[in-house]
Amino acid sequence: AMLGQPVDISDARSNVRAGVRLLAHYLGRYGGDRALVLAAYYQGERAVDEYGIYPMSLPYIASIVALEAIFGR
Repeated sequence: AMLGQPVDISDARSNVRAGVRLLAHYLGRYGGDRALVLAAYYQGERAVDEYGIYPMSLPYIASIVALEAIFGR
């Protein structure tokens, strides 16, 4: 279960719903700070809370921001 809902990661719809719920959770937790949200998704919430954004997460965050610019929000 993830955030109170069962998840079947082999089912595309269930997997996408879980990802969206997780991102929504992070948006609330980190006050909409997109860099922290993406870092938590990539490296884990606990790691962000304890250590901040890892340098290895920066290219991932930049790639998502670039894709948002290409495809729009």
